[in-house]
Amino acid sequence: MASRHLRPAANARPVIRRRARQTPRGVRPVNVQWKVAYADFATAMMAFFMLLWLISSSEKVSLQGIADYFTPSVAAPAAGAAAEGDIAFASGGPEPLSLAPSDKTRARADALLRDIRTAFAADPDLAPLADNVLLEPAADGIHIQLTDTALRPMFAEGSAVPLAPDAFRTIAARIGTLPNRIAVEGHTDSAGEGDDWQLSARRAVAVRDILAAGGVPADRFAAVTGRAASQPLLPDAPARPENRRITIILLDEPPALAPGAGRRAVQAMPSQTGNIAP
Repeated sequence: MASRHLRPAANARPVIRRRARQTPRGVRPVNVQWKVAYADFATAMMAFFMLLWLISSSEKVSLQGIADYFTPSVAAPAAGAAAEGDIAFASGGPEPLSLAPSDKTRARADALLRDIRTAFAADPDLAPLADNVLLEPAADGIHIQLTDTALRPMFAEGSAVPLAPDAFRTIAARIGTLPNRIAVEGHTDSAGEGDDWQLSARRAVAVRDILAAGGVPADRFAAVTGRAASQPLLPDAPARPENRRITIILLDEPPALAPGAGRRAVQAMPSQTGNIAP
């Protein structure tokens, strides 16, 4: 007969004992704040090294253009202290866009082009004409060209009245503060719209009047010329509408005389070649 102490009772239940886990002595709660700080530090370092990589991989001209865009214009140094290719003004004022073959000149031209196109894009009426603006340094100055396209002409056929005068007013506001002298040229294509010499000259005079009304001083104009189709923008396709254009040249020279310095005013007289003398 088995002992009753070894035989479990039929209705006996197992006894479950729960013991609270005690934290070992000397162990403190984990502090995760340092992990957050380290993650922020690692993110900042990654952004810093990516910035260094972008600076090292970008073109010098682009970087200089960005720097010049955010740098305010200052007066040029006194005469005798100017660097080669620059023009110094004793009276101070903005520095002219120089023709010196340097990255700085092209960077300033690129910055001016971005400024003009940004102004066009901000105006709903001028936004479609943003691609009509071309700007490049040339042998005689910085050329700002407003060209026709097949869909958006700057003048009606055979007319000297601008279809978008606000485009020229916007450019006048951008170049009005620069001391460079200005030449305005009118161009046509080889298709012929009548007397191309007279037509291109009248279009150049109309643009000159808009620039003058937009704040460009009279002593800034060096020449207003009609070129007809003698200088096509696309020599391989002289009949293309892009050859019909107005070219505003920022010459590498300051005004001959300061305003009010006694310069004799003369009326513009057209010549037989279509040139208009200021």
